[in-house]
Amino acid sequence: QVTQEYKPSAVFQLQQETLQLNSMPPPPQQLIIHVSMAKGSGATYAENDPFEVQFSAEEDSYVRLIYRDVNGETIPLWDSPGPLRSGEAHRLPPRLSNGKPMWTVDCESGCGPETLVVVASTSPLPPPSTASPWLLGDYVRGIQQQLEQSPGSPRTALLTLSLTTIKQE
Repeated sequence: QVTQEYKPSAVFQLQQETLQLNSMPPPPQQLIIHVSMAKGSGATYAENDPFEVQFSAEEDSYVRLIYRDVNGETIPLWDSPGPLRSGEAHRLPPRLSNGKPMWTVDCESGCGPETLVVVASTSPLPPPSTASPWLLGDYVRGIQQQLEQSPGSPRTALLTLSLTTIKQE
């Protein structure tokens, strides 16, 4: 049996976009946030593993989770319904009423290197782009520009986490 690594058609674009994200300058009014995933950034998640993010910030913050899958599709995953309280640890998304995680890893469209971006701001975040397809780097840059033009100079943060998804047979 031969196993071949999944190579999405947009692999070059994904590599370029990752470099672009990693080289973006920090926002001018930096907000301090703490973000972690259960297995940590860079970890491997098997299909059907629970997928949750732990978040806390030094100030009440609006939060958006943006996901780029192995095929380069960028998906706004979750927006806080209002500002999350500072000084508290928040599990994103909140668990279901039965206590189980709301999200699990899905490899239906492929598995491999994927990216999670966490954007936080002391002001409400602009709505997600409805244009499709859109590049994660362009989207994040657009959010930063809109927030910089907001009244009151909101404090913002941007954190990129990587993970690898695998299908277990």
